[in-house]
Amino acid sequence: MTKKGVRNAVITCAIIMIIITVLAWAILAEPWKEPELSEKIFTICETNDSIKISDITDFEWDIAYIDKQAYGTGQELQEKGIEGNFQKLETDCLCRVAFCKGNKMVYELILNESYVFIDDSITEITQETILLIKKKIDEYGEHYELTLM
Repeated sequence: MTKKGVRNAVITCAIIMIIITVLAWAILAEPWKEPELSEKIFTICETNDSIKISDITDFEWDIAYIDKQAYGTGQELQEKGIEGNFQKLETDCLCRVAFCKGNKMVYELILNESYVFIDDSITEITQETILLIKKKIDEYGEHYELTLM
């Protein structure tokens, strides 16, 4: 191969590597992606004393059901007539918030209750529900507890 051929091959490889790098960054970094709802809730908990979930959701819903069944599969919600593909809760510190429009789940939020704990007395959240945020510090660290206002 001539020097010119080698130079063209190196330039071509360099261009291909640059394109692959830019595409990989664009796909993996997802700079345009909105923060997850759980991240939004945690951020609000850090700086506020109450939260209205409907103020931070960007999808339509009527009611949200809280499912705290350890290692739950959503069976209790399905028995209530809620349709959806429910994730299995893989540990006993996970909580499911199933946002529903009618009887169809439109968004499933999985919260780690080691960070944000929803009071056990809360079984449903409506568009108007306002939750109080209490910062708790114990032997396990810092977390937030959401209770009815």
